[in-house]
Amino acid sequence: DLKSYKMERRDPILWRHHGATVALNPPPAASGALIAFGLAFIESLRIRGGTIDDLTLMEAMEATNAARANHGEKLADILATGGLKAAMQHAARHPKSHRGTTHVSVIDVDGNAASASLSNGEGNGHIVGKFGFMLNNMLGEEDLVPDGLGRWRENLRLSSMMAPSIILGGDGSVIALGTGGSNRIRTAILQVAVNLLDLGMSLEDAVEAPRLHVEKSGAVSFEPNLGRAEQILEVRPDAKIWPEQNLFFGGVHAARRLAKGGLEGAGDPRRRGHAIVL
Repeated sequence: DLKSYKMERRDPILWRHHGATVALNPPPAASGALIAFGLAFIESLRIRGGTIDDLTLMEAMEATNAARANHGEKLADILATGGLKAAMQHAARHPKSHRGTTHVSVIDVDGNAASASLSNGEGNGHIVGKFGFMLNNMLGEEDLVPDGLGRWRENLRLSSMMAPSIILGGDGSVIALGTGGSNRIRTAILQVAVNLLDLGMSLEDAVEAPRLHVEKSGAVSFEPNLGRAEQILEVRPDAKIWPEQNLFFGGVHAARRLAKGGLEGAGDPRRRGHAIVL
């Protein structure tokens, strides 16, 4: 597999949401299709007059986990053909550091945007030759191995949960964003995108707002100050409240060129992110 490996250029998944075009990581990465599904679920609730809040996001995460379990690697193709529209409408009526990944977002004054994520996983401490990268442990990532640990299929391109993304706003704005965080990547990007596009938050507020995450087992982790959602989650036996913001929930680093030409950035304090405007 390593001898025959070559870099592939792929077109992004382009997903329309609330007047904006969201460019997402395409297959074989799993992240883009899962984020698109979450946005589609949110949109189906909006059409039916639902309230967009943290409970809505939790429902979207639960529905996304179910979609991944049911459709696996075919989810992106099914989304592209509108094949899950009825299922999402039904779900809306019946809601149910020194290692790891880092991200950089850059936008210039002309609106050219770059969103780049890089991961070592846990890493093995060995730099390959003069090439400057470290071998990782991605075959040990349960979220990326479809048949279970130790059962990798040969000649199958490794998936990824990394989700470098770009949002083209209907008003002419451009946002580049991404995060580290293992399987929390998709839920972190989903929440920040909803904060920006649905709730109209500033870039800094959208990044720093409290987050939650739903595992495929149904267990929920969340940060304090979620409001109405926190009151409901506190009594759930499978819910864990973190005492403060934590890198567990990712580190979304974002840059935006405003419609009128100004530039701004937001580095996530959960991972000591920093933004600079030159």
